[in-house]
Amino acid sequence: MREKKRILIVEDEVINALSLQMTLESKGFDICKIVSTGEDAIIIANKDTPDAVIMDINLVGPMNGLKAAEIIKAKHDIPIIFLTGYSDKDITNKAESFEKSICVKKPMNPELIHLEVEKLFNKS
Repeated sequence: MREKKRILIVEDEVINALSLQMTLESKGFDICKIVSTGEDAIIIANKDTPDAVIMDINLVGPMNGLKAAEIIKAKHDIPIIFLTGYSDKDITNKAESFEKSICVKKPMNPELIHLEVEKLFNKS
């Protein structure tokens, strides 16, 4: 068993991704990788099997975070924290419909994300 929980960050805004990385590492988590596309998220999830994923819904490229999460969840029981700037209820309801997943509104607060990560691990 791993000593530290490993988290995959899927975020196309570099400043947000680095802020999350710094906050989570300071709280004792390992960041296995930061990627900006849904396709890369799937590859890393399959290769490294992180303990959790922080996934922006709106990503660069043809695949959004919801589709990437659907593919990841089909193979792995990994908790996902979705980040979104959308206020559309259909999108947030879809994000929250995944088992062991929650949706957090942007603008993002890394400390809040840390607390949500802790909650997810405590539920698991």
